Amino acid sequence: MTPGLVSIGTQDSVSDALQSMLSHGVRRLAVLDGGTLVGVVSLDDILGVLAADWNMLAALIRNEQARERADHVPPGLIV
Repeated sequence: MTPGLVSIGTQDSVSDALQSMLSHGVRRLAVLDGGTLVGVVSLDDILGVLAADWNMLAALIRNEQARERADHVPPGLIV
């Protein structure tokens, strides 16, 4: 017997999709808009989005650390 279709709506978040995949043990979800199939999202799609988010976060952290280093004046250099 084929298990039922696991789906999410177009307004569901990436987090919602990942949680649904984990709870149903699937790697792909149908994306429905008012009961009409409009796409499929895969675990690889979600991992790609999360990797891009982590890369942006890492860049923000690096920029903030560089700004803090530039703002810090070592005590021996104060005139």
